Amino acid sequence: MNLERRTLLKGMALGAASGVALSLPGGAFAGGLAQRGGAPALVLLERPTRDSAFYQGILAAAPDASPRVLQASADGAFLAVLDAQLRAGGEVLGLLDDASALLAVERARSAGARVRWLGQHSVDGGHSRHRLLSADASHGCASRLGHALALCGAGFALSESRFDGARAPLQLQAAPRRAGQEEQWAAALGFALAGAAPGRLVPGVVASGLSGHFVSFSIQA
Repeated sequence: MNLERRTLLKGMALGAASGVALSLPGGAFAGGLAQRGGAPALVLLERPTRDSAFYQGILAAAPDASPRVLQASADGAFLAVLDAQLRAGGEVLGLLDDASALLAVERARSAGARVRWLGQHSVDGGHSRHRLLSADASHGCASRLGHALALCGAGFALSESRFDGARAPLQLQAAPRRAGQEEQWAAALGFALAGAAPGRLVPGVVASGLSGHFVSFSIQA
């Protein structure tokens, strides 16, 4: 995927999520983390579970969880499963490439689901960057992500804005303190989105890390 198309898709994904926020009634994003439904009902992945640091992070935060897991595919099967989950209810977490994430967010928008979180992530040159949009129901996830990255010694830059603009943007960054930790970001992200308590250290993962550009999301049907 060339740079222009990647930039366009990222902008469209962020715009789609913002559109969800603007189209829902005022109370649609009310409620804190205590009102989340616990473990996610469905996890959409870029790669198989055995290779997914994101999924291992989710399980580390919620070891009793047994969500349905689906790897994104070009045949659209993962969208059919997403549609079924949106009808059944529950939280959907995902970490996908730009195009697949855009389709998933658009599907959620069309179904009237609540987008709690949308993130752009890039990793290159031993450093990760995270641009995040969040709602009340995911308040604190960005801080937990930054804390988890800092605890494992990874170098990162993180910025979080709110869908409704109710809080000032959050800016966090840290220089790397430990070699080889930059690819722990996907595990730290899954760990944070699955509701890990602040201060808990992300366990080391055996899955290979993700390098490149990705989009994460949390959708409440």
